[in-house]
Amino acid sequence: MKLLTEYLTKVKADDALKNSTDAYIRRALGDKADQNADITYISDFKRKDSRMKKLITAMAATAACALLAIGGYTYYNTPVQYVSLDINPSIELGVNAFERVVSAEACNDDGQLLLKENDFKHLRLEDAVDAVVQEAAEQGYILEDGSTVIAATAVSNNEKAAETLKSICEAGINQGLSNGNASGIVYTDCVDLQLRTQAQEAGMSAGKYRLIEVLQTLSDDATVEQYRNSRITDIITSVNTMMQNGAGAGNGNNTGALEQIQQAANQVQAAYANMTQDQNQNQNQNTDNGSQQQGAQQGTQQGADNAEQEQNQNVETSGTEQEQEQNQNQVQPSYNPTETGSGNQNGTSTGQSGANAPATGSGSSSGSGGQSSGGQGQ
Repeated sequence: MKLLTEYLTKVKADDALKNSTDAYIRRALGDKADQNADITYISDFKRKDSRMKKLITAMAATAACALLAIGGYTYYNTPVQYVSLDINPSIELGVNAFERVVSAEACNDDGQLLLKENDFKHLRLEDAVDAVVQEAAEQGYILEDGSTVIAATAVSNNEKAAETLKSICEAGINQGLSNGNASGIVYTDCVDLQLRTQAQEAGMSAGKYRLIEVLQTLSDDATVEQYRNSRITDIITSVNTMMQNGAGAGNGNNTGALEQIQQAANQVQAAYANMTQDQNQNQNQNTDNGSQQQGAQQGTQQGADNAEQEQNQNVETSGTEQEQEQNQNQVQPSYNPTETGSGNQNGTSTGQSGANAPATGSGSSSGSGGQSSGGQGQ
Protein backbone atom coordinates (compact mmCIF):
# COMPACT_ATOMS: atom_id res chain seq x y z
CA MET A 1 0.00 0.00 0.00
CA LYS A 2 2.88 2.40 0.65
CA LEU A 3 4.23 1.74 -2.83
CA LEU A 4 0.82 2.51 -4.33
CA THR A 5 0.71 5.91 -2.63
CA GLU A 6 4.18 6.81 -3.88
CA TYR A 7 3.27 5.74 -7.40
CA LEU A 8 0.08 7.84 -7.47
CA THR A 9 1.95 11.02 -6.39
CA LYS A 10 4.01 10.80 -9.54
CA VAL A 11 0.96 10.58 -11.78
CA LYS A 12 -0.20 13.85 -13.23
CA ALA A 13 -3.94 13.86 -12.68
CA ASP A 14 -6.72 15.48 -10.77
CA ASP A 15 -6.46 14.90 -7.04
CA ALA A 16 -10.06 13.72 -6.86
CA LEU A 17 -9.33 11.07 -9.48
CA LYS A 18 -6.21 10.00 -7.65
CA ASN A 19 -8.14 9.71 -4.41
CA SER A 20 -10.96 7.69 -5.94
CA THR A 21 -8.46 5.43 -7.69
CA ASP A 22 -6.59 4.87 -4.46
CA ALA A 23 -9.78 4.03 -2.61
CA TYR A 24 -10.88 1.57 -5.26
CA ILE A 25 -7.55 -0.18 -5.32
CA ARG A 26 -7.52 -0.43 -1.54
CA ARG A 27 -11.00 -1.96 -1.43
CA ALA A 28 -10.07 -4.48 -4.09
CA LEU A 29 -6.91 -5.49 -2.35
CA GLY A 30 -8.67 -5.64 1.01
CA ASP A 31 -11.32 -8.11 -0.23
CA LYS A 32 -8.62 -10.26 -1.78
CA ALA A 33 -6.66 -10.34 1.46
CA ASP A 34 -9.78 -11.32 3.32
CA GLN A 35 -10.43 -14.13 0.84
CA ASN A 36 -6.84 -15.32 1.17
CA ALA A 37 -7.25 -15.28 4.92
CA ASP A 38 -10.42 -17.38 4.65
CA ILE A 39 -8.72 -19.81 2.31
CA THR A 40 -5.78 -20.18 4.69
CA TYR A 41 -8.12 -20.79 7.63
CA ILE A 42 -10.15 -23.39 5.77
CA SER A 43 -6.99 -25.14 4.62
CA ASP A 44 -5.63 -25.24 8.15
CA PHE A 45 -8.94 -26.60 9.43
CA LYS A 46 -8.95 -29.31 6.81
CA ARG A 47 -5.44 -30.34 7.74
CA LYS A 48 -6.36 -30.35 11.43
CA ASP A 49 -9.54 -32.27 10.69
CA SER A 50 -7.60 -34.88 8.76
CA ARG A 51 -5.19 -35.34 11.62
CA MET A 52 -8.10 -35.60 14.05
CA LYS A 53 -9.79 -38.23 11.93
CA LYS A 54 -6.61 -40.27 11.86
CA LEU A 55 -6.27 -39.94 15.62
CA ILE A 56 -9.86 -40.94 16.17
CA THR A 57 -9.44 -43.93 13.88
CA ALA A 58 -6.33 -45.06 15.76
CA MET A 59 -8.06 -44.63 19.10
CA ALA A 60 -11.05 -46.59 17.87
CA ALA A 61 -8.82 -49.41 16.66
CA THR A 62 -6.99 -49.47 20.00
CA ALA A 63 -10.26 -49.53 21.91
CA ALA A 64 -11.53 -52.34 19.71
CA CYS A 65 -8.40 -54.39 20.38
CA ALA A 66 -8.69 -53.70 24.09
CA LEU A 67 -12.32 -54.74 24.08
CA LEU A 68 -11.47 -57.88 22.17
CA ALA A 69 -8.63 -58.67 24.57
CA ILE A 70 -10.79 -58.08 27.61
CA GLY A 71 -13.67 -59.95 26.09
CA GLY A 72 -11.44 -62.82 25.03
CA TYR A 73 -9.86 -63.04 28.49
CA THR A 74 -13.27 -63.02 30.11
CA TYR A 75 -14.56 -65.59 27.67
CA TYR A 76 -11.55 -67.84 28.26
CA ASN A 77 -11.87 -67.67 32.05
CA THR A 78 -15.62 -68.21 32.19
CA PRO A 79 -16.70 -71.80 33.01
CA VAL A 80 -19.50 -73.02 30.79
CA GLN A 81 -19.68 -76.51 32.33
CA TYR A 82 -18.37 -78.31 35.39
CA VAL A 83 -16.95 -81.63 36.55
CA SER A 84 -17.47 -83.02 40.04
CA LEU A 85 -14.70 -85.37 41.25
CA ASP A 86 -15.58 -87.35 44.37
CA ILE A 87 -13.64 -89.95 46.36
CA ASN A 88 -14.09 -88.66 49.81
CA PRO A 89 -12.29 -85.50 48.90
CA SER A 90 -14.84 -83.68 46.75
CA ILE A 91 -13.78 -80.95 44.36
CA GLU A 92 -15.37 -79.18 41.42
CA LEU A 93 -13.49 -78.19 38.27
CA GLY A 94 -14.84 -75.38 36.10
CA VAL A 95 -14.29 -76.01 32.37
CA ASN A 96 -14.37 -73.34 29.65
CA ALA A 97 -15.46 -73.66 26.04
CA PHE A 98 -11.98 -74.93 25.10
CA GLU A 99 -12.14 -77.81 27.64
CA ARG A 100 -9.55 -76.12 29.83
CA VAL A 101 -9.86 -76.01 33.60
CA VAL A 102 -10.30 -72.39 34.69
CA SER A 103 -11.47 -72.92 38.30
CA ALA A 104 -11.02 -75.48 41.07
CA GLU A 105 -13.04 -75.38 44.28
CA ALA A 106 -13.18 -77.71 47.29
CA CYS A 107 -16.58 -79.03 48.35
CA ASN A 108 -15.49 -80.44 51.75
CA ASP A 109 -12.56 -80.38 54.18
CA ASP A 110 -10.71 -83.22 52.47
CA GLY A 111 -11.11 -81.39 49.20
CA GLN A 112 -9.41 -78.35 50.73
CA LEU A 113 -6.44 -80.52 51.74
CA LEU A 114 -6.28 -81.87 48.22
CA LEU A 115 -6.19 -78.38 46.69
CA LYS A 116 -4.00 -76.83 49.39
CA GLU A 117 -0.73 -77.03 47.48
CA ASN A 118 -2.02 -77.83 44.00
CA ASP A 119 -3.23 -75.57 41.20
CA PHE A 120 -4.97 -77.35 38.36
CA LYS A 121 -6.00 -74.22 36.45
CA HIS A 122 -5.28 -73.83 32.74
CA LEU A 123 -4.63 -77.58 32.36
CA ARG A 124 -6.47 -79.67 29.85
CA LEU A 125 -9.37 -81.41 31.59
CA GLU A 126 -7.86 -84.87 31.13
CA ASP A 127 -4.50 -83.75 32.55
CA ALA A 128 -6.20 -82.04 35.49
CA VAL A 129 -8.19 -85.17 36.38
CA ASP A 130 -5.01 -87.24 36.07
CA ALA A 131 -3.22 -84.92 38.50
CA VAL A 132 -6.12 -84.93 40.99
CA VAL A 133 -6.22 -88.74 41.12
CA GLN A 134 -2.46 -88.99 41.61
CA GLU A 135 -2.60 -86.48 44.46
CA ALA A 136 -5.49 -88.36 46.08
CA ALA A 137 -3.52 -91.61 45.89
CA GLU A 138 -0.45 -89.95 47.37
CA GLN A 139 -2.47 -88.56 50.28
CA GLY A 140 -3.90 -92.02 51.03
CA TYR A 141 -7.50 -91.49 49.92
CA ILE A 142 -7.31 -94.38 47.41
CA LEU A 143 -6.92 -97.71 49.22
CA GLU A 144 -4.36 -100.26 48.09
CA ASP A 145 -6.93 -103.07 47.84
CA GLY A 146 -8.52 -101.50 44.74
CA SER A 147 -11.96 -101.07 46.34
CA THR A 148 -12.07 -97.26 46.20
CA VAL A 149 -14.69 -95.76 43.87
CA ILE A 150 -13.71 -92.56 42.05
CA ALA A 151 -16.78 -90.74 40.75
CA ALA A 152 -16.71 -88.18 37.94
CA THR A 153 -19.96 -86.31 37.28
CA ALA A 154 -20.33 -84.04 34.25
CA VAL A 155 -22.49 -80.95 34.92
CA SER A 156 -23.94 -79.43 31.76
CA ASN A 157 -27.26 -78.62 30.15
CA ASN A 158 -25.89 -79.89 26.85
CA GLU A 159 -26.27 -83.66 26.75
CA LYS A 160 -23.66 -84.14 24.03
CA ALA A 161 -21.15 -81.95 25.83
CA ALA A 162 -21.80 -83.86 29.07
CA GLU A 163 -21.06 -87.20 27.39
CA THR A 164 -17.81 -85.76 26.03
CA LEU A 165 -16.81 -84.62 29.52
CA LYS A 166 -17.58 -88.09 30.92
CA SER A 167 -15.29 -89.75 28.39
CA ILE A 168 -12.49 -87.29 29.07
CA CYS A 169 -12.80 -87.78 32.83
CA GLU A 170 -12.81 -91.57 32.57
CA ALA A 171 -9.60 -91.47 30.54
CA GLY A 172 -8.05 -89.04 33.04
CA ILE A 173 -8.95 -91.23 36.04
CA ASN A 174 -7.48 -94.35 34.48
CA GLN A 175 -4.34 -92.46 33.55
CA GLY A 176 -4.04 -91.07 37.07
CA LEU A 177 -4.39 -94.53 38.62
CA SER A 178 -1.72 -95.88 36.30
CA ASN A 179 0.67 -93.00 36.94
CA GLY A 180 0.07 -93.20 40.69
CA ASN A 181 0.61 -96.99 40.85
CA ALA A 182 -2.89 -97.35 42.30
CA SER A 183 -6.06 -99.23 41.45
CA GLY A 184 -9.68 -98.19 41.81
CA ILE A 185 -13.17 -98.28 40.33
CA VAL A 186 -14.38 -95.61 37.90
CA TYR A 187 -17.96 -94.34 38.14
CA THR A 188 -19.34 -91.62 35.83
CA ASP A 189 -22.65 -89.78 35.61
CA CYS A 190 -24.26 -86.63 34.15
CA VAL A 191 -26.44 -83.97 35.79
CA ASP A 192 -27.76 -80.57 34.77
CA LEU A 193 -26.86 -77.15 36.10
CA GLN A 194 -30.03 -76.96 38.18
CA LEU A 195 -28.96 -79.94 40.29
CA ARG A 196 -25.57 -78.26 40.77
CA THR A 197 -27.38 -75.27 42.25
CA GLN A 198 -29.26 -77.56 44.66
CA ALA A 199 -26.00 -79.24 45.63
CA GLN A 200 -24.36 -75.89 46.35
CA GLU A 201 -27.26 -74.95 48.60
CA ALA A 202 -26.74 -78.24 50.46
CA GLY A 203 -23.01 -77.53 50.74
CA MET A 204 -21.67 -80.46 48.73
CA SER A 205 -20.60 -81.49 45.24
CA ALA A 206 -23.07 -82.23 42.50
CA GLY A 207 -21.80 -85.82 42.17
CA LYS A 208 -22.26 -86.76 45.83
CA TYR A 209 -25.60 -84.96 45.98
CA ARG A 210 -26.79 -86.97 42.98
CA LEU A 211 -25.89 -90.29 44.63
CA ILE A 212 -27.62 -89.33 47.87
CA GLU A 213 -30.65 -88.31 45.82
CA VAL A 214 -30.73 -91.79 44.26
CA LEU A 215 -30.30 -93.32 47.72
CA GLN A 216 -33.29 -91.36 49.02
CA THR A 217 -35.49 -92.84 46.30
CA LEU A 218 -34.77 -96.26 47.84
CA SER A 219 -35.10 -95.33 51.49
CA ASP A 220 -37.29 -92.69 53.10
CA ASP A 221 -34.98 -92.67 56.13
CA ALA A 222 -31.86 -91.59 54.20
CA THR A 223 -30.86 -87.97 54.73
CA VAL A 224 -28.25 -85.67 53.28
CA GLU A 225 -26.68 -85.12 56.70
CA GLN A 226 -26.36 -88.88 57.22
CA TYR A 227 -24.18 -89.30 54.14
CA ARG A 228 -22.60 -85.85 53.90
CA ASN A 229 -19.14 -87.05 54.98
CA SER A 230 -19.37 -90.59 53.63
CA ARG A 231 -17.03 -91.95 51.01
CA ILE A 232 -18.49 -92.47 47.56
CA THR A 233 -17.63 -96.18 47.95
CA ASP A 234 -19.83 -96.43 51.06
CA ILE A 235 -22.77 -94.64 49.43
CA ILE A 236 -22.63 -96.93 46.40
CA THR A 237 -22.47 -100.09 48.51
CA SER A 238 -25.41 -98.81 50.60
CA VAL A 239 -27.47 -98.30 47.45
CA ASN A 240 -26.60 -101.78 46.23
CA THR A 241 -27.51 -103.37 49.58
CA MET A 242 -30.93 -101.70 49.49
CA MET A 243 -31.44 -102.94 45.94
CA GLN A 244 -30.55 -106.48 46.99
CA ASN A 245 -33.11 -106.21 49.77
CA GLY A 246 -35.79 -105.38 47.21
CA ALA A 247 -35.88 -101.62 47.49
CA GLY A 248 -36.34 -99.46 44.42
CA ALA A 249 -38.49 -101.84 42.42
CA GLY A 250 -40.14 -99.94 39.58
CA ASN A 251 -37.94 -96.87 40.04
CA GLY A 252 -37.78 -96.17 36.32
CA ASN A 253 -36.46 -92.62 36.56
CA ASN A 254 -33.10 -93.80 37.90
CA THR A 255 -32.79 -97.10 36.06
CA GLY A 256 -29.57 -96.17 34.28
CA ALA A 257 -27.95 -94.79 37.42
CA LEU A 258 -28.98 -97.84 39.47
CA GLU A 259 -27.45 -100.19 36.90
CA GLN A 260 -24.14 -98.30 36.99
CA ILE A 261 -24.21 -98.24 40.80
CA GLN A 262 -24.80 -101.98 40.89
CA GLN A 263 -21.88 -102.62 38.54
CA ALA A 264 -19.59 -100.45 40.66
CA ALA A 265 -20.77 -102.19 43.85
CA ASN A 266 -20.05 -105.62 42.33
CA GLN A 267 -16.52 -104.46 41.56
CA VAL A 268 -16.14 -103.28 45.15
CA GLN A 269 -17.28 -106.68 46.45
CA ALA A 270 -14.87 -108.44 44.09
CA ALA A 271 -12.03 -106.28 45.41
CA TYR A 272 -13.00 -107.15 49.00
CA ALA A 273 -13.09 -110.85 48.10
CA ASN A 274 -9.65 -110.69 46.51
CA MET A 275 -8.32 -108.87 49.54
CA THR A 276 -9.74 -111.53 51.89
CA GLN A 277 -8.28 -114.31 49.75
CA ASP A 278 -4.89 -112.65 49.73
CA GLN A 279 -5.02 -112.20 53.50
CA ASN A 280 -5.88 -115.89 53.99
CA GLN A 281 -3.06 -116.96 51.71
CA ASN A 282 -0.64 -114.73 53.54
CA GLN A 283 -1.86 -116.06 56.86
CA ASN A 284 -1.46 -119.68 55.73
CA GLN A 285 1.95 -118.92 54.32
CA ASN A 286 2.96 -117.27 57.55
CA THR A 287 1.66 -120.29 59.46
CA ASP A 288 3.67 -122.67 57.27
CA ASN A 289 6.74 -120.52 57.58
CA GLY A 290 6.24 -120.41 61.33
CA SER A 291 5.91 -124.20 61.52
CA GLN A 292 9.03 -124.67 59.45
CA GLN A 293 10.90 -122.17 61.55
CA GLN A 294 9.69 -123.85 64.74
CA GLY A 295 10.75 -127.25 63.39
CA ALA A 296 14.14 -125.88 62.50
CA GLN A 297 14.45 -124.39 65.97
CA GLN A 298 13.44 -127.69 67.56
CA GLY A 299 15.97 -129.54 65.42
CA THR A 300 18.64 -127.07 66.38
CA GLN A 301 17.70 -127.39 70.06
CA GLN A 302 17.65 -131.17 69.85
CA GLY A 303 21.07 -131.17 68.24
CA ALA A 304 22.33 -128.88 70.97
CA ASP A 305 20.79 -131.13 73.64
CA ASN A 306 22.39 -134.23 72.09
CA ALA A 307 25.75 -132.52 71.92
CA GLU A 308 25.42 -131.41 75.52
CA GLN A 309 24.38 -134.91 76.61
CA GLU A 310 27.28 -136.46 74.77
CA GLN A 311 29.65 -133.97 76.34
CA ASN A 312 28.24 -134.73 79.77
CA GLN A 313 28.68 -138.46 79.15
CA ASN A 314 32.27 -137.91 78.10
CA VAL A 315 32.88 -135.84 81.18
CA GLU A 316 31.26 -138.47 83.42
CA THR A 317 33.27 -141.27 81.80
CA SER A 318 36.47 -139.35 82.17
CA GLY A 319 35.63 -138.55 85.78
CA THR A 320 34.85 -142.19 86.57
CA GLU A 321 38.10 -143.39 85.07
CA GLN A 322 40.04 -140.80 87.03
CA GLU A 323 38.19 -141.74 90.22
CA GLN A 324 38.89 -145.47 89.69
CA GLU A 325 42.53 -144.77 89.06
CA GLN A 326 42.76 -142.71 92.22
CA ASN A 327 41.05 -145.45 94.24
CA GLN A 328 43.45 -148.04 92.93
CA ASN A 329 46.39 -145.88 93.89
CA GLN A 330 44.97 -145.49 97.39
CA VAL A 331 44.10 -149.21 97.95
CA GLN A 332 47.50 -150.77 97.01
CA PRO A 333 49.98 -150.21 99.94
CA SER A 334 53.73 -150.70 99.63
CA TYR A 335 55.12 -153.79 101.49
CA ASN A 336 57.88 -153.22 104.13
CA PRO A 337 58.96 -156.26 106.22
CA THR A 338 60.63 -154.07 108.86
CA GLU A 339 57.60 -151.86 109.32
CA THR A 340 56.55 -151.69 112.95
CA GLY A 341 53.28 -150.67 114.28
CA SER A 342 51.35 -150.62 117.43
CA GLY A 343 49.31 -153.57 118.49
CA ASN A 344 49.97 -157.28 119.19
CA GLN A 345 48.80 -160.24 117.21
CA ASN A 346 49.22 -163.84 118.17
CA GLY A 347 48.23 -166.71 116.11
CA THR A 348 49.05 -170.21 115.10
CA SER A 349 48.92 -171.85 111.81
CA THR A 350 49.07 -175.45 110.79
CA GLY A 351 50.12 -176.48 107.37
CA GLN A 352 51.46 -179.33 105.35
CA SER A 353 54.49 -179.51 103.18
CA GLY A 354 55.90 -182.17 101.06
CA ALA A 355 53.69 -185.17 100.50
CA ASN A 356 50.97 -184.32 102.97
CA ALA A 357 53.49 -184.22 105.84
CA PRO A 358 52.14 -182.77 109.08
CA ALA A 359 53.76 -179.66 110.21
CA THR A 360 53.43 -177.49 113.21
CA GLY A 361 54.62 -174.01 113.80
CA SER A 362 54.18 -171.12 116.10
CA GLY A 363 54.97 -167.51 115.86
CA SER A 364 54.29 -164.21 117.41
CA SER A 365 54.17 -160.69 116.12
CA SER A 366 54.18 -157.43 117.89
CA GLY A 367 54.10 -153.83 116.92
CA SER A 368 52.28 -151.86 114.33
CA GLY A 369 52.51 -153.66 111.07
CA GLY A 370 53.78 -156.53 113.18
CA GLN A 371 57.15 -158.27 113.38
CA SER A 372 56.73 -161.93 112.87
CA SER A 373 58.84 -164.98 113.57
CA GLY A 374 58.12 -168.63 113.31
CA GLY A 375 59.51 -172.02 113.08
CA GLN A 376 59.65 -174.12 110.06
CA GLY A 377 57.51 -177.02 110.34
CA GLN A 378 58.88 -180.45 110.40
